[in-house]
Amino acid sequence: MKQTFKTLLVICLVIAGNSVFSQSYKKLMHDGVKLYKEGNYQAADSLFNESSKKENATSTAIYNQAASQLKSGKLPEAQAGFEAYTQNAESAEEKSNGYLGLGNTKLQQKDYEGAINAYKKSLQNNPANDASKYNLSYALKMLQQQQQQQKNDQKQDKQDDKKEDEQKEQDKKEQKNKEDNAEDKNDQQEQDEQQSQQEKQEQEQQRKQQEYKKQNAERLLDALNEEEQKIQKQVKEGKGKKTDISIEKDW
Repeated sequence: MKQTFKTLLVICLVIAGNSVFSQSYKKLMHDGVKLYKEGNYQAADSLFNESSKKENATSTAIYNQAASQLKSGKLPEAQAGFEAYTQNAESAEEKSNGYLGLGNTKLQQKDYEGAINAYKKSLQNNPANDASKYNLSYALKMLQQQQQQQKNDQKQDKQDDKKEDEQKEQDKKEQKNKEDNAEDKNDQQEQDEQQSQQEKQEQEQQRKQQEYKKQNAERLLDALNEEEQKIQKQVKEGKGKKTDISIEKDW
Protein backbone atom coordinates (compact mmCIF):
# COMPACT_ATOMS: atom_id res chain seq x y z
CA MET A 1 0.00 0.00 0.00
CA LYS A 2 2.90 2.36 0.59
CA GLN A 3 4.07 1.89 -3.01
CA THR A 4 0.52 2.55 -4.24
CA PHE A 5 0.40 5.82 -2.33
CA LYS A 6 3.76 6.98 -3.65
CA THR A 7 2.71 6.21 -7.22
CA LEU A 8 -0.55 8.08 -6.69
CA LEU A 9 1.22 11.18 -5.34
CA VAL A 10 3.89 11.27 -8.07
CA ILE A 11 1.34 10.91 -10.88
CA CYS A 12 -0.78 13.70 -9.47
CA LEU A 13 2.16 16.08 -9.02
CA VAL A 14 3.32 15.55 -12.58
CA ILE A 15 -0.15 16.32 -13.87
CA ALA A 16 -0.46 19.35 -11.63
CA GLY A 17 2.68 20.80 -13.21
CA ASN A 18 1.39 20.35 -16.76
CA SER A 19 -0.07 23.56 -18.20
CA VAL A 20 -2.32 21.68 -20.66
CA PHE A 21 -4.88 21.01 -17.96
CA SER A 22 -7.29 23.56 -16.50
CA GLN A 23 -6.73 25.10 -13.12
CA SER A 24 -9.96 23.53 -11.81
CA TYR A 25 -8.74 20.08 -12.85
CA LYS A 26 -5.35 20.69 -11.24
CA LYS A 27 -6.97 21.91 -8.06
CA LEU A 28 -9.29 18.91 -7.85
CA MET A 29 -6.35 16.56 -8.33
CA HIS A 30 -4.16 18.45 -5.87
CA ASP A 31 -6.89 18.64 -3.22
CA GLY A 32 -7.72 14.98 -3.78
CA VAL A 33 -4.09 13.98 -3.17
CA LYS A 34 -4.04 16.12 -0.02
CA LEU A 35 -7.18 14.46 1.32
CA TYR A 36 -5.80 11.05 0.40
CA LYS A 37 -2.58 11.78 2.29
CA GLU A 38 -4.60 12.92 5.32
CA GLY A 39 -6.51 9.61 5.25
CA ASN A 40 -9.82 11.15 4.18
CA TYR A 41 -10.32 8.62 1.40
CA GLN A 42 -14.04 9.10 0.83
CA ALA A 43 -13.62 12.85 0.27
CA ALA A 44 -10.65 12.17 -2.01
CA ASP A 45 -12.78 9.65 -3.92
CA SER A 46 -15.40 12.35 -4.48
CA LEU A 47 -12.85 14.88 -5.81
CA PHE A 48 -11.16 12.36 -8.10
CA ASN A 49 -14.55 11.33 -9.44
CA GLU A 50 -15.34 14.98 -10.21
CA SER A 51 -11.94 15.52 -11.81
CA SER A 52 -12.42 12.52 -14.10
CA LYS A 53 -15.43 14.27 -15.63
CA LYS A 54 -13.47 17.41 -16.58
CA GLU A 55 -12.45 18.19 -20.12
CA ASN A 56 -8.97 16.88 -21.03
CA ALA A 57 -9.09 14.60 -17.97
CA THR A 58 -6.73 11.61 -18.17
CA SER A 59 -6.98 8.06 -16.88
CA THR A 60 -4.90 9.20 -13.91
CA ALA A 61 -8.08 10.49 -12.28
CA ILE A 62 -9.56 6.99 -12.62
CA TYR A 63 -6.44 5.51 -11.03
CA ASN A 64 -6.55 8.00 -8.16
CA GLN A 65 -10.23 7.38 -7.57
CA ALA A 66 -9.69 3.61 -7.59
CA ALA A 67 -6.86 4.02 -5.08
CA SER A 68 -9.14 6.07 -2.81
CA GLN A 69 -11.92 3.51 -3.13
CA LEU A 70 -9.47 0.76 -2.25
CA LYS A 71 -8.49 2.62 0.91
CA SER A 72 -12.10 3.33 1.88
CA GLY A 73 -13.12 -0.32 1.42
CA LYS A 74 -15.13 0.08 -1.80
CA LEU A 75 -13.48 -2.97 -3.27
CA PRO A 76 -15.78 -3.78 -6.24
CA GLU A 77 -15.60 -0.13 -7.39
CA ALA A 78 -11.83 -0.05 -6.88
CA GLN A 79 -11.39 -3.26 -8.87
CA ALA A 80 -13.45 -1.88 -11.76
CA GLY A 81 -11.41 1.34 -11.69
CA PHE A 82 -8.03 -0.39 -11.79
CA GLU A 83 -9.20 -2.68 -14.59
CA ALA A 84 -10.31 0.34 -16.64
CA TYR A 85 -7.06 2.17 -15.93
CA THR A 86 -4.95 -0.85 -16.90
CA GLN A 87 -6.80 -1.30 -20.18
CA ASN A 88 -6.26 2.34 -21.13
CA ALA A 89 -2.68 2.64 -19.82
CA GLU A 90 -0.20 3.64 -22.51
CA SER A 91 3.13 2.83 -20.88
CA ALA A 92 4.42 -0.37 -19.30
CA GLU A 93 4.97 1.46 -16.02
CA GLU A 94 1.34 2.61 -15.96
CA LYS A 95 0.15 -0.92 -16.68
CA SER A 96 2.42 -2.22 -13.92
CA ASN A 97 0.95 0.24 -11.42
CA GLY A 98 -2.57 -0.58 -12.57
CA TYR A 99 -2.03 -4.32 -12.08
CA LEU A 100 -0.48 -3.57 -8.69
CA GLY A 101 -3.64 -1.75 -7.62
CA LEU A 102 -5.79 -4.53 -9.06
CA GLY A 103 -3.74 -7.13 -7.19
CA ASN A 104 -4.11 -5.19 -3.94
CA THR A 105 -7.89 -5.06 -4.45
CA LYS A 106 -8.11 -8.82 -5.02
CA LEU A 107 -5.78 -9.40 -2.08
CA GLN A 108 -8.16 -7.59 0.27
CA GLN A 109 -11.01 -9.69 -1.09
CA LYS A 110 -8.95 -12.80 -0.25
CA ASP A 111 -8.89 -13.73 -3.92
CA TYR A 112 -5.25 -14.76 -3.61
CA GLU A 113 -5.02 -16.53 -6.95
CA GLY A 114 -6.42 -13.43 -8.69
CA ALA A 115 -4.00 -11.23 -6.77
CA ILE A 116 -1.04 -13.43 -7.73
CA ASN A 117 -1.98 -13.25 -11.41
CA ALA A 118 -2.28 -9.45 -11.21
CA TYR A 119 1.11 -9.05 -9.49
CA LYS A 120 2.74 -11.29 -12.07
CA LYS A 121 1.35 -9.10 -14.87
CA SER A 122 2.58 -6.06 -12.99
CA LEU A 123 6.10 -7.49 -12.88
CA GLN A 124 5.92 -8.51 -16.53
CA ASN A 125 5.41 -4.85 -17.39
CA ASN A 126 7.91 -3.57 -14.84
CA PRO A 127 10.21 -6.15 -13.20
CA ALA A 128 11.57 -3.40 -10.94
CA ASN A 129 8.23 -2.82 -9.20
CA ASP A 130 9.27 -3.67 -5.65
CA ALA A 131 5.73 -3.37 -4.25
CA SER A 132 4.49 -6.01 -6.68
CA LYS A 133 7.40 -8.28 -5.76
CA TYR A 134 6.66 -7.95 -2.06
CA ASN A 135 2.91 -8.34 -2.48
CA LEU A 136 3.36 -11.34 -4.78
CA SER A 137 5.40 -13.08 -2.11
CA TYR A 138 2.79 -12.19 0.48
CA ALA A 139 -0.09 -13.40 -1.72
CA LEU A 140 1.68 -16.72 -2.34
CA LYS A 141 2.08 -17.17 1.39
CA MET A 142 -1.56 -16.30 2.04
CA LEU A 143 -2.70 -18.70 -0.70
CA GLN A 144 -0.69 -21.49 0.89
CA GLN A 145 -2.24 -20.73 4.26
CA GLN A 146 -5.71 -20.58 2.70
CA GLN A 147 -5.25 -23.95 1.01
CA GLN A 148 -3.92 -25.45 4.23
CA GLN A 149 -6.87 -23.99 6.11
CA GLN A 150 -9.23 -25.47 3.56
CA LYS A 151 -7.60 -28.87 4.03
CA ASN A 152 -7.91 -28.49 7.79
CA ASP A 153 -11.53 -27.43 7.44
CA GLN A 154 -12.28 -30.41 5.21
CA LYS A 155 -10.59 -32.71 7.70
CA GLN A 156 -12.51 -31.11 10.53
CA ASP A 157 -15.74 -31.38 8.56
CA LYS A 158 -15.13 -35.09 8.06
CA GLN A 159 -14.45 -35.51 11.76
CA ASP A 160 -17.55 -33.51 12.62
CA ASP A 161 -19.61 -35.57 10.18
CA LYS A 162 -18.25 -38.76 11.71
CA LYS A 163 -19.04 -37.54 15.21
CA GLU A 164 -22.49 -36.49 14.06
CA ASP A 165 -23.11 -39.92 12.53
CA GLU A 166 -21.87 -41.61 15.67
CA GLN A 167 -24.06 -39.38 17.78
CA LYS A 168 -27.06 -40.15 15.59
CA GLU A 169 -26.34 -43.88 15.93
CA GLN A 170 -25.99 -43.48 19.68
CA ASP A 171 -29.25 -41.54 19.81
CA LYS A 172 -30.97 -44.30 17.83
CA LYS A 173 -29.67 -46.93 20.27
CA GLU A 174 -30.76 -44.88 23.25
CA GLN A 175 -34.17 -44.32 21.70
CA LYS A 176 -34.52 -48.03 21.01
CA ASN A 177 -33.51 -48.82 24.57
CA LYS A 178 -36.07 -46.33 25.83
CA GLU A 179 -38.75 -47.91 23.67
CA ASP A 180 -37.74 -51.41 24.77
CA ASN A 181 -37.71 -50.31 28.41
CA ALA A 182 -41.08 -48.67 27.94
CA GLU A 183 -42.43 -51.84 26.35
CA ASP A 184 -40.98 -53.95 29.17
CA LYS A 185 -42.44 -51.53 31.66
CA ASN A 186 -45.84 -51.78 30.02
CA ASP A 187 -45.60 -55.57 30.03
CA GLN A 188 -44.61 -55.57 33.68
CA GLN A 189 -47.35 -53.12 34.47
CA GLU A 190 -49.86 -55.32 32.67
CA GLN A 191 -48.59 -58.36 34.57
CA ASP A 192 -48.80 -56.45 37.84
CA GLU A 193 -52.35 -55.40 37.03
CA GLN A 194 -53.30 -58.97 36.16
CA GLN A 195 -51.69 -60.25 39.35
CA SER A 196 -53.38 -57.52 41.38
CA GLN A 197 -56.72 -58.38 39.79
CA GLN A 198 -56.15 -62.06 40.51
CA GLU A 199 -55.25 -61.30 44.13
CA LYS A 200 -58.38 -59.20 44.47
CA GLN A 201 -60.45 -62.04 43.06
CA GLU A 202 -58.84 -64.52 45.45
CA GLN A 203 -59.37 -62.16 48.36
CA GLU A 204 -63.00 -61.69 47.35
CA GLN A 205 -63.44 -65.46 47.09
CA GLN A 206 -61.84 -65.95 50.51
CA ARG A 207 -64.07 -63.24 51.93
CA LYS A 208 -67.15 -64.92 50.47
CA GLN A 209 -66.03 -68.29 51.82
CA GLN A 210 -65.44 -66.81 55.24
CA GLU A 211 -68.80 -65.06 55.07
CA TYR A 212 -70.43 -68.32 54.04
CA LYS A 213 -68.75 -70.19 56.88
CA LYS A 214 -69.79 -67.48 59.28
CA GLN A 215 -73.38 -67.65 58.07
CA ASN A 216 -73.35 -71.46 58.34
CA ALA A 217 -71.92 -71.22 61.82
CA GLU A 218 -74.58 -68.69 62.79
CA ARG A 219 -77.32 -70.86 61.30
CA LEU A 220 -75.95 -73.90 63.10
CA LEU A 221 -75.75 -71.94 66.33
CA ASP A 222 -79.27 -70.69 65.83
CA ALA A 223 -80.44 -74.27 65.19
CA LEU A 224 -78.70 -75.50 68.31
CA ASN A 225 -80.17 -72.68 70.34
CA GLU A 226 -83.58 -73.43 68.93
CA GLU A 227 -83.18 -77.13 69.68
CA GLU A 228 -81.97 -76.34 73.18
CA GLN A 229 -84.97 -74.12 73.75
CA LYS A 230 -87.24 -76.89 72.55
CA ILE A 231 -85.62 -79.35 74.90
CA GLN A 232 -85.84 -76.93 77.79
CA LYS A 233 -89.47 -76.31 76.97
CA GLN A 234 -90.17 -79.99 76.90
CA VAL A 235 -88.36 -80.43 80.16
CA LYS A 236 -90.40 -77.67 81.73
CA GLU A 237 -93.60 -79.11 80.38
CA GLY A 238 -92.63 -82.53 81.66
CA LYS A 239 -92.01 -81.25 85.17
CA GLY A 240 -95.37 -79.57 85.20
CA LYS A 241 -97.24 -82.74 84.35
CA LYS A 242 -95.51 -84.63 87.14
CA THR A 243 -96.70 -82.07 89.62
CA ASP A 244 -100.41 -82.47 88.64
CA ILE A 245 -100.38 -86.32 88.98
CA SER A 246 -102.14 -87.53 92.18
CA ILE A 247 -100.92 -90.62 93.83
CA GLU A 248 -103.52 -92.83 95.39
CA LYS A 249 -102.65 -94.70 98.49
CA ASP A 250 -103.93 -98.13 99.23
CA TRP A 251 -104.28 -97.55 102.75
